[in-house]
Amino acid sequence: MRFVLGQAKVDFLESFRKFSFVAMVALALFGAVFFVPVAEIGRFSFFELMPNVILQTSNATWIPLASAMGIGFFLTITGFFYLRSGIGNDEKLGISEIILASSGKIWAYLFGKFLAGVALLAIFTAVAIFGAFVMVLVHFPGAFAAEYFSVRTFFVPYAFLLATVPITSAFAVLFGSFKLLRGAVGSTVFVFGSLMALNPLLDANALPRSYPVLWRSFDFMGMVYLQDIIKFALYEQTGDHAIRGMAFLGGFITEIPVTAYINLFFTTMPLGVYEFAGFGLTAVYSLGMVVLAAPLYVLSRRFRGAKFGLRKSRKTVVEEYGTVGEVAYFSAKLAKNHNHLAGIISEMKLMLNGRSLVWRIGAVAGIVATVFAPLPAVQIYVVPLLMLWFINAFSGLGCKEHSHNVLQIISTVERGKFRQAVYSYVAGLFVAVLLVLPVALRMATVGEFAGVVAALCAAVFVPSLAIFLGEFSKSNRFFEMLLIFMTYTAVNNIDVINYIALHPLNVSVVRAIGLLAVGVAVGSATLLRRV
Repeated sequence: MRFVLGQAKVDFLESFRKFSFVAMVALALFGAVFFVPVAEIGRFSFFELMPNVILQTSNATWIPLASAMGIGFFLTITGFFYLRSGIGNDEKLGISEIILASSGKIWAYLFGKFLAGVALLAIFTAVAIFGAFVMVLVHFPGAFAAEYFSVRTFFVPYAFLLATVPITSAFAVLFGSFKLLRGAVGSTVFVFGSLMALNPLLDANALPRSYPVLWRSFDFMGMVYLQDIIKFALYEQTGDHAIRGMAFLGGFITEIPVTAYINLFFTTMPLGVYEFAGFGLTAVYSLGMVVLAAPLYVLSRRFRGAKFGLRKSRKTVVEEYGTVGEVAYFSAKLAKNHNHLAGIISEMKLMLNGRSLVWRIGAVAGIVATVFAPLPAVQIYVVPLLMLWFINAFSGLGCKEHSHNVLQIISTVERGKFRQAVYSYVAGLFVAVLLVLPVALRMATVGEFAGVVAALCAAVFVPSLAIFLGEFSKSNRFFEMLLIFMTYTAVNNIDVINYIALHPLNVSVVRAIGLLAVGVAVGSATLLRRV
């Protein structure tokens, strides 16, 4: 037991020191605001319930319910991907070799990973709950003093989420233990499996607590319990349990005739034997998956063999030092042939190469959404989130050449450092312009030319800021943290620092031109530093 707790503590502290922990905290705070339903025209609503019958977001009880739904899905998906890489990282560092050399320690090692994952997900959930608490105070001042709302009303929707956190951590340990499930195959199996398991549970016509406990315990996103809260509220005020219209992420249209709008209050449903039995079975499933992960991990290690390990080591070397070689090669070649286009193309390859299949699918999906999604949603949410999705591509500008003494290699050719910075800057500008070009063309066709100007100015500002912070700090962390914060403010329409305000209700040409000037200034400062 001491080894289990020690391993959990070490793994937790190691994750706590990484920037990915900060990013997850930022995403949890972002989700706390994003998942709050809104009733404003032109805004993007996460949760809608009979929009032509029920008065949306009319009271504070909507906030904990809707945010709990969003956080449950968010933690299940992103938490899984966040935790799954832990075992693979230990293998790269050689820690797993030491664990396997100790007879009987593999079980304790995996249980330590499991407990560390539970603690991390619990922290992210707590951060999101705190963010939702603040949103209640912002949107409904004095709500906790009202008769219809209380501390219990606020916290009960999150109870199931905290109880189901272990199963997400267990899935991460199970998939991370088996080599085949660490990559795209495991990602596809988990995401599609999660959605397929959830779909039959979301029966709008089923009575509350009508699912068998064995079946209900597979609801590791907490959706069934939250759906029961909605059904209890509907029954109290309408006499009917059935949900005849519920949609997530907005865009829902119902044909129900408008008779009278209902100001729906979501009352807390008491936790009974049915719920606690489901919690207990979920915990049993979690422990069972960790137990199953141990033989799978040993089996996976045996099948890999020494030859496969040598191939992996070679691949690791290529991944770590291929960038250095490519930069040096192109720098020398460009200094001799003055092929500027080839230099820009090489820098674009360095920005985009090495990305995972999941990242590539997300990038394509985001670009497609900028073309086909409703224009207000694209302006307010899709474009800023797409920029955030490319954060790793932009964050390398200005700082990647400081690693492995690349700048020393580049400086051996005539004007190498300056020209490499120019090519990197232009490549970043080109990628940013490509990301905003679809929405800019759509805005131009409907006459929203102020939005076009704002989009192009933002496309200059983002890579300019990235290369400036990367060059002067020699790290990508400052830009990553700043872009996360700026995106958070952008989707919440905080106009003062909204770097990509495109919607007609919040666009500002003056602010966009000011950001353009800042971008040009910091970009020029970076190039002058290289001179």
